[in-house]
Amino acid sequence: GKMTERLKETFANNPKAVLAVGAIVLLTLVALYLNMDILPELWPGERRIEQQLEELRKTQELLRNEIERERRFADVIAGFVSGGNYYWLPPRDGEPGHALRKLIETAAADTGLKLTSLGALRESKLENELKIYELNLSASANLEQIMRFIMELEASTPKLYWSQLNFRPDNSRNPENVHFNGTVKAVVIHSDRLIAMLREEPR
Repeated sequence: GKMTERLKETFANNPKAVLAVGAIVLLTLVALYLNMDILPELWPGERRIEQQLEELRKTQELLRNEIERERRFADVIAGFVSGGNYYWLPPRDGEPGHALRKLIETAAADTGLKLTSLGALRESKLENELKIYELNLSASANLEQIMRFIMELEASTPKLYWSQLNFRPDNSRNPENVHFNGTVKAVVIHSDRLIAMLREEPR
């Protein structure tokens, strides 16, 4: 056609135009060669898309698991902090060596119960930051007095725990009385860090 004839005439009369076109073609080929490694990114294909989607699904699952783990950990911390009254904190409740005995004696006096015995304080370690302090006690009184005493200690802050609580009729002295003995325990925290957490004011 006429366009082809004009191009032939141009290239025949203008060698520089031929060189320019050749240079453009050569540079295009070089550019394609240098960018062969990015072609899969530009046209990834079905297999590569599936691989990318599978990696994305795995990442999403890992993220969901991490979020759930963090949520459970936050729930544990919140539960621990909200249960501050279940633990004896020396800065708040006094040193258990003296204050625990005083707390028991006060509860007995308030309920009109005369203790038969109140043993020596014993200490045992649960963890580096937790200790158990306990006292054995016994009394002989009518059942109403004993129950008032137990309920008084049950309502105390911090919470106290009973173990080895036994009742039996006090036949030798007064048939209306009941003899009981048991062990009162307190869980004491000796970690400044944990104590600060438990005493932190709600936000």
